[in-house]
Amino acid sequence: MTTVSDRLCRSRRVAKWELVVRKTVRVTRLRAWVEGRRTTFVRSRTAGGRVKYTVAINLRGVARPGVYVARVRYRVNGKRNTKVHYFRTCIGNPLGARPEHANRFAITIL
Repeated sequence: MTTVSDRLCRSRRVAKWELVVRKTVRVTRLRAWVEGRRTTFVRSRTAGGRVKYTVAINLRGVARPGVYVARVRYRVNGKRNTKVHYFRTCIGNPLGARPEHANRFAITIL
C-alpha cells in the first residue's frame, strides 16, 4: 500500500549529465556508473566542435528521497581520472520555485 507521501516523492526523472572535453585533450576508455551500476552514454559534438558525452541517469521509480551518486572514469594521456556528480530526488518547492542543487554546475569540463 502506498501512502500519499510515497506517491508525491516517487521520482519520474531521467537526468542528463553532460561532459564536455577540451579541444587539447583526448579522452579514452570512458565508463559511467550510477549507484554502482553501469549506465549508457552518448558521444556527440557541441556547437563549437568539442566532443561531448551525455550520460543518462535513470531515477524513475526511486521511492526514497536522497542523494544519488554518478561516477565517470576515463583516461587522459594514459592517466586514469574519476569525476563524481550528485543528483537529488524529491526536493524543491512543489509550487515551482527554483530547487537547490547538489552540484555547482550541470556541465562538467574534462
